[in-house]
Amino acid sequence: MLPVVCRPRHCMGGASFAAAACDRSSACVQIIFKLQCMCMQAHSAAHDWQIGCWLYLPAPSSAPYATASASLKQTQPAAQATAGLQQLNSRRKPAASLQTQLLEADLPAHGGADKLPVSRSQNVVHILALCWVHSVIGWGFFILQSWIPTYLNHLGMTDLKTVGLLSALPWVGTAIAAVLAGKLAGHLRDQKGWSALRIRTFCQDVATLGPAVSLVPLIISSQGSSVATAVLCLTGTLSLQAFCYAGFHAYVQDVAPQDAGKLLGITNTCGTMVGILGNIVTGNIAASQGGYPVVFALISGGYLSSFVVWRIWVNGHSIVLGKQQLVK
Repeated sequence: MLPVVCRPRHCMGGASFAAAACDRSSACVQIIFKLQCMCMQAHSAAHDWQIGCWLYLPAPSSAPYATASASLKQTQPAAQATAGLQQLNSRRKPAASLQTQLLEADLPAHGGADKLPVSRSQNVVHILALCWVHSVIGWGFFILQSWIPTYLNHLGMTDLKTVGLLSALPWVGTAIAAVLAGKLAGHLRDQKGWSALRIRTFCQDVATLGPAVSLVPLIISSQGSSVATAVLCLTGTLSLQAFCYAGFHAYVQDVAPQDAGKLLGITNTCGTMVGILGNIVTGNIAASQGGYPVVFALISGGYLSSFVVWRIWVNGHSIVLGKQQLVK
C-alpha cells in the first residue's frame, strides 16, 4: 500500500478540511487494498473448485460492496492482509510433482541410478535412449499412417469407400486405447500404489511388445493375409502403441519437469526424421520382391529394440539440459 501523508484531525480551519479529505483518501486506499486481497483469495478458492468463471463480473457490480465497506471501521492492520497475500503466493509456488517423487522412491536397488547431480555421460546416454524410443514410435506411426490404405488395396480391396472406412478403424482403436492407458496409469498409482517409474515402464512395455507381437501374423503369411486379419492386426498394433502416451510421453515430464518441452522437441525431431525416412524405405521395399512382410518385420524389430533400450538405459535419472547442474 502506498504511504499517505496527512495532517492530524485536530487541526482547525482550512487545515481541518484538508485533513478530513486526506483521511478519506487513506480509507479509500485501504478499502481498495482489502478488496483486492479478498478477490484474489476468492479467485484462488474458486480455482481449486473449478468454479472461477462466475467471479469475473463487471467492475461496476462491485460498487455496492465498496460503498458498504466504506461505512465500516477498518480494524485489521494492513500487515495481516499482506500476510494473507504472502500465504496465497506460497500456495501457487510450483512444487515437485508426485511423479518425480515417486520416481526417486523407485530407483533400481542395484545402485545404478543415482540422484542429482548426474554426470554428463549419464545425461547424454539417457537422452539418446529416449531419442531412439521416440524414433521407433515415429517409424511405426508414419509408415502405418501412410501405407495402410495402399496395403489394403494390395490385398484386393478396390472400393475406395471401404478402404477409407477400414483404414480408419486402427486409429479409432488408438484413440480409445490412449484414454484407457491414462485411466489405467491413474488406477495403478492411486489404488495399487505403484510408483511412477514402474507405471511408465509397464505402459511402455505394452507399447513395444504388444505391437511387435501383433504384426507377427502379417510377417509370416507368405501368401498374403485376409483383409479381416490385416485390419485386426493393424488395429491391435496401433491400439497397443497408444500406451506410449502413459509411458514414454509421461516419462519425459517426470524426469525433466523443467525442460520437458525442450527434451520432447529433441526426441520428436528424431522421431519425425526417422518417420520420413521410413516412408521412403517402405516404398522401395514394397516395390521389391520382399513386399509388405519385410516392411512389417522391420517395424516389429524396431519395437523389440525399443523394449531393450528402455529396459537397459531408461532408469529414472533426472535429465538436465542446462550445464549448471551437471558434474563432469
